[in-house]
Amino acid sequence: MVRAAPIAIESGTLYFGAFTGAGSLLRDTSAGECAKFIFNVRASYGQEAQATLELFINRNVLSSADGYKNLISFDQNDTFGNAGYNGLVAAFTTTYTGFPSGADPTTPIARFRYTRNDNNSVPAAAVQTEAYIATLLMQQSGTVHVGILMTDTYGAGAKYIEHIRQWQFANDSQQTSLMKATRLILTFSNVSFVGPDALAEELVGLDTVSTPGGPMPYTQDVIVSQVVPNWKSDQSDLVKRYMTLMQEAGSTPSFTSLEGYLSARVFVGGLVAHEGPFTPEALIPTFEALPDLGLGIGASAGFNPMKHQYSNSVWGTSIQADGTFKNVYFWTVGSPIQFFQ
Repeated sequence: MVRAAPIAIESGTLYFGAFTGAGSLLRDTSAGECAKFIFNVRASYGQEAQATLELFINRNVLSSADGYKNLISFDQNDTFGNAGYNGLVAAFTTTYTGFPSGADPTTPIARFRYTRNDNNSVPAAAVQTEAYIATLLMQQSGTVHVGILMTDTYGAGAKYIEHIRQWQFANDSQQTSLMKATRLILTFSNVSFVGPDALAEELVGLDTVSTPGGPMPYTQDVIVSQVVPNWKSDQSDLVKRYMTLMQEAGSTPSFTSLEGYLSARVFVGGLVAHEGPFTPEALIPTFEALPDLGLGIGASAGFNPMKHQYSNSVWGTSIQADGTFKNVYFWTVGSPIQFFQ
């Protein structure tokens, strides 16, 4: 996207439905020609971060005056990782009207990074995370809730979760002094780009970690914020038609291909509605007038001249021990987060 989008803008070509929630270029509404030629379908990483922050609030991560200290970002060391981290900072700033005066002005939320395409760089980030969490356990009393936003890919994410969980339940000197096995409650929340199905497969393959309460699956409290509904259970027009087509093709459903299908449905909807020559300049007003197509992805769906992003909804799902996904929450712009029981 970073390479292709500028070329599309220079050549006056529509750039439609990119497979990323990045803000830079794609969602920069002040960037003139960028805002004119680019149409997004899925929700942004910033919106996923806002939904994740509201999940963390629900899980008591931010229950104290210094609650921001219990937020952690594990992210890829590039523009993808920056999008997730900046989204979390913006979500906190919006929700709480800024950070307390004692927060680091440059990196107010603790941040630990790994190198893109190098899973061997993950353990170092995990060790740094563990040292930071140990400090929280020393400074805070009682149960300590920590929320980790993970802007990652599935291989790195699985290795990071495995490392953190093994540290949490290791029978070492810190176990006696910090009681990390019983006092620490972790929630890992990955952004949609992680490759949800692949992450689930990796974590299920790791099996379980030994805890004082018995074996715990590595999938425990691992959330993925999705930008499409759960294809396993959703009954919207979008998902039902997608599942029919996948069955007819003999293909395996996934969140990733469902996201691609959503983009295609919206794009074709614009082509069907269009009258006249199929040129970028002619298509722009047609797409800008495209209303909610009734796909079942939230009442805020649709384009307009000031909003070149079709969907503004996020679905939170938790990975189960068998690798399936359970609905946790639904979030959309302008409405309180809704939790499933």
